[in-house]
Amino acid sequence: MEKIFYVDDGTLSECLVHAKKSDIKNISELDMDNVVQVVTILFKMVLKLDFIDKDSELFEYGDSIQAMKLMNLIEKYLGVNVTISDIFLNPSAKTLASFLINKKDNFYIARVCDFLLNEGGK
Repeated sequence: MEKIFYVDDGTLSECLVHAKKSDIKNISELDMDNVVQVVTILFKMVLKLDFIDKDSELFEYGDSIQAMKLMNLIEKYLGVNVTISDIFLNPSAKTLASFLINKKDNFYIARVCDFLLNEGGK
């Protein structure tokens, strides 16, 4: 399933360009696993890894510089503002995804996850 997340340069940007307003669903309709998959992809991008377990902590492989890069990618691709403290308190893809879902400004998470998981592979 991960093949649908990547474009030629390894980013998610092209998927966002092609996302339409009709692709947007309420975040409560998303399966937690879908959001975890998207956050795991962002972890892999930051850490330059081919694989990382959803329960592995960012700081097992990186440091505060990677945390800042992750913070920026979350803002860029998901449109959600997070702080370094948020990442330190939620250091795995699984815990960070849960945190992001519970944030009030999670509109873009629904948009991106829905598009990537339902439209991106077609």
